[in-house]
Amino acid sequence: MYMSRAIGKKSSNKMVLVFESSPGLVKVHEGDDADLIWTTHEDITPAELGRKFFHTLVNIIETNKVMDVVTTFGVIYTFNECAGHRCVLLNGTHETGIRIPSITTADAKSKYIITLSVQGEVRNEDAVIYVYQKPNKAQLTSNDDQPEEGDDVRLTCVSTSNSLPEGNRSDITMTYKWTRNDQDIDPNDPPDRHSFPDSDHSVLEISPVEKGDTNAFYKCIGQEEGSRLESDESDPYALDVGCELSSFFIE
Repeated sequence: MYMSRAIGKKSSNKMVLVFESSPGLVKVHEGDDADLIWTTHEDITPAELGRKFFHTLVNIIETNKVMDVVTTFGVIYTFNECAGHRCVLLNGTHETGIRIPSITTADAKSKYIITLSVQGEVRNEDAVIYVYQKPNKAQLTSNDDQPEEGDDVRLTCVSTSNSLPEGNRSDITMTYKWTRNDQDIDPNDPPDRHSFPDSDHSVLEISPVEKGDTNAFYKCIGQEEGSRLESDESDPYALDVGCELSSFFIE
């Protein structure tokens, strides 16, 4: 849960702060439930005020409304992805929100919005449902396709996220797993002369390569941090190590 920016309504020339925290970026897998919860400084006991929830934007005709809580009559109306009372209202004295069960990619929205009937109306837009998707197939490349004995080789693995919304992928971290001859490489105990210089394990260094490494083949997969979904593995990359050329001097 992320701290909300100051949002409120002016009353007697003073800004009344209502929201203490907001959901921020809520990351889920398809089929999971997503809880969007806002906490408040003030008591917002359900009997005292109404609230509405929207996705993406709030317009005059409220076409993007997903839930309308009319506390005066004790009625909850649901619309769009929450239609048919799919969504559940979450309540507390200092928190409120909605639970959207069995998430699908259609629920991946860059903005979910709450409006509260507090001193007129206050609004908070700091909520995103981010749905993990399988990453793109990993691509494995080498800094040197024709190394000689004694050279250092760097193998690099790259995979990219397909998670939704697309606009929220900018801060994601990909991590990588490797195999050598179809045997897992333990990043904490890699084979002799192998190492991972970066914490995401995107680069595998072999220093130095030996003639015996010829035909050893490597593969990798990518995984978005926080997700259980893995990319398809890369095509295998086989080392082809040449003999080091010797220099001869004739006196």
